[in-house]
Amino acid sequence: MTRGVPHYQTRFVGRRAEAERLVASLRPGFVTVVGTGGVGKTRLVADTLRTRGREALFVDLTTARDLDGMHLALLRDLGAGPGRPGETLAGRSAAELRAAGPEVAVLDNLEHLPADSAEVLAAWQHAAPTTAFVCTSRVAPPFGETLALHPFPVDDDATEAVQLFLRALPLLGTVPVDPDRDRHRIRAVVRRLEGLPLAIELAAARTAVLPLDEIERRLAAPLALLRDVARAEDRTSTLVRSVAWSWETLPTGAATALAQASVFATPFDWDAARAVLSVEGELADHLQILVARHLVRTQEGRFVPYEAVRAYAAEHLVEPGPVHDRHAAWVNGVARRYRRGELGWDALLALAPEVDRVIDRAVADDATSVRRRAGRLVEMNAHAFFLSRWNVEAHLDLTRKLTEPVEGEDADEITFLPTWNSRSERALSLRHLDEAEAGFERVLALSRVHQNRRGVAMALNQLASVACLRGDHTTSAGLASEALGVAREAGDPALSVELMCGVGTFHALYEGRFDEVEASLAPALELARTVGPEAVETVLRRRHGLECHRGRWDEATRWLGELTALYAEMPGVAAFRTYEVQFHAVLSRLCTEGAPAAPSARAWAKAQWADDRNGEPFLVDAWAATLSGDADADEAVAALRARTSRVTDARQATLVDAVAGAASAWRGRCRPRSGPPATDGAAAAVVRVSLLFDELARGDLTAAEALRRAEAEGPVSLWAFALRRGLVDRAAAEAHEASTWHVASDGAWFRDPAGDTHGLGGRPTLARLAVALAADRGRGLVVDEMFAAGWPGERATPAARSNRVRVAVTTLRRLGLAPLQWERGRGWYLDAPVRLASSDPVDAG
Repeated sequence: MTRGVPHYQTRFVGRRAEAERLVASLRPGFVTVVGTGGVGKTRLVADTLRTRGREALFVDLTTARDLDGMHLALLRDLGAGPGRPGETLAGRSAAELRAAGPEVAVLDNLEHLPADSAEVLAAWQHAAPTTAFVCTSRVAPPFGETLALHPFPVDDDATEAVQLFLRALPLLGTVPVDPDRDRHRIRAVVRRLEGLPLAIELAAARTAVLPLDEIERRLAAPLALLRDVARAEDRTSTLVRSVAWSWETLPTGAATALAQASVFATPFDWDAARAVLSVEGELADHLQILVARHLVRTQEGRFVPYEAVRAYAAEHLVEPGPVHDRHAAWVNGVARRYRRGELGWDALLALAPEVDRVIDRAVADDATSVRRRAGRLVEMNAHAFFLSRWNVEAHLDLTRKLTEPVEGEDADEITFLPTWNSRSERALSLRHLDEAEAGFERVLALSRVHQNRRGVAMALNQLASVACLRGDHTTSAGLASEALGVAREAGDPALSVELMCGVGTFHALYEGRFDEVEASLAPALELARTVGPEAVETVLRRRHGLECHRGRWDEATRWLGELTALYAEMPGVAAFRTYEVQFHAVLSRLCTEGAPAAPSARAWAKAQWADDRNGEPFLVDAWAATLSGDADADEAVAALRARTSRVTDARQATLVDAVAGAASAWRGRCRPRSGPPATDGAAAAVVRVSLLFDELARGDLTAAEALRRAEAEGPVSLWAFALRRGLVDRAAAEAHEASTWHVASDGAWFRDPAGDTHGLGGRPTLARLAVALAADRGRGLVVDEMFAAGWPGERATPAARSNRVRVAVTTLRRLGLAPLQWERGRGWYLDAPVRLASSDPVDAG
């Protein structure tokens, strides 16, 4: 007897292990297949029974809401006739079931039935003691055996999920799907759908009218996309109906918790739940219900709502404002823990989607709401800037959006000043000096209106920075002095200390006026000791940096010792800040001493890898390996790339590419003398360091000196500037020190820096190429130019020209012209200092 078991048009995919376990459980009694809505519980049972040839009675309990409904559903699916007068529904169902005696009875959808339904099930088992009852439910019942069914795995190749998508494709579609060509897009889709079979089938059905890239884009709102209009009344025809089926059966407290949990963008732990969710009753009980009903799964100690469930719950969030505020406060709290050194970089990186969600809500709010929250959001914005992979442009755009709603209004609320200040700081960092100046002028004016002298002092100090970057050092010094005077008049010693270590000190350090910096820091330290440890730390860090910049390492170590002792008295910051100062010291020493400092720098970097926060140890290792000419420099750069791949945007990619470019340009091409910084200042500064390496390696001191002078027009990275100055000065002093090659004017020979002479007599083609390369050193010759120089007047196909040039270049290198670099974008060129010498006969050796 087989009654009512569903038929499916598509072929069953995967689930072999689950099907085998189900068959092994088919014995008298109960076994329940448990899983979230849309995971394929009914499909697994139906296909397993059909393929195994097992007779079964299928009872659909979807419409049953009470005990009588259960009896009526069983009688309906048994095809029972009218009962005898006076016979109860319970009696009739037991009698009909006993008479039918099915081998297997499938009871589909138990989850919504009342608790006392267990009594009915026990009565049915008593009436049919040899029947195997197979149930499907989103909640595990308190009886019988349980078989959990999970979505398809989407790690690696997501084989089963992709196979289901392909099997569910419609016969006709506007944009045909090619299994090989589109496999990567299909994988992306099934991963977004978390391997949920119903969602995968509905997405595949949409290919009848939508291309894959459009489907992937629309999955940002999955409930609207994933519906089967041909089966609009079927409860599984859309994810909305499937999720709503579960939602309607939830207790009030659990439903409220699920709706509030929709504010999270990522999996959340118990601490986050306690901070954000506010429900009546015990929160742990509500979360347990959600997990038990397979609406939320647990993964590595975190709660993970299915995306379709989260989207549905978000639509049912009542009074979202307080929940959003608690979520924003929690995100800020986590960010503060990182700043205190209590959390590592990975934890902060994982927070980035939460920051984005908070900011998206703030930007979408009305102007009044933005103004009201602006002060608090400034801290959030700063972390968003940090978390968004140092994308300053994106952060400036964000602060512009936060200020746009009040453009043109009299935005004189003191709480709004930090947002204007944040916007101006980002503009300043991008050298948008006009916008930065206008913003700080506005902050200055509003601060004066509200008699906020701290705001006045800070705005003056920032305007001093703008003037400094414009090269107007007189104005800069005057504004910095005025700012310090306002801070002193306000009786704000903490701010006074900060300003004493600010723009003026930085500029003096940048210009190498070290005694002036020391004279400024001495009274600052004395004043700071009357303020507190935070102010003392500011001065000690500046003093440590001064000694590092001077290259007085014994003094730098002494100040580092004072900093370490200070941090020991500042709970929560010791480990992180000590590490931070050590990193700056290591990088400074690497800049000052170059290759001699590389071994100790690499040792420090490798020791820090186990407790890495920002990836700086990988950066130090890559620079140190490059400068020392280590054979594994490429490996160190590769490790840096791997470390930063998770947080790379255009700017970060530029920085890493600059490190790689410097490694390529520097290693083996000129003797390492000192090394570039990589984290202090803009990525553009690092790119210029890489270019400087290139110019120096090719002996172009004029171009290198021009680069240095260009940087001298305004403060950038202190390390970068000191490095350029050191590299250029040393290179100039050693201008043509034993690194010069000599090529005979007729190409008959060339002499290497060691004095060995290599003859090219009898090889006129190679001689002509050597002369051409020496004459055009630094510019580079492309294939056609090389061919014209080596084989004047001859004609050949492009492929033949390229092949002949390549063979000639290889021969020259084999004969000893090792510095010849080829296929570097501009063509072939000699990248060491080269002179054309007299063609007088010499001993060619």
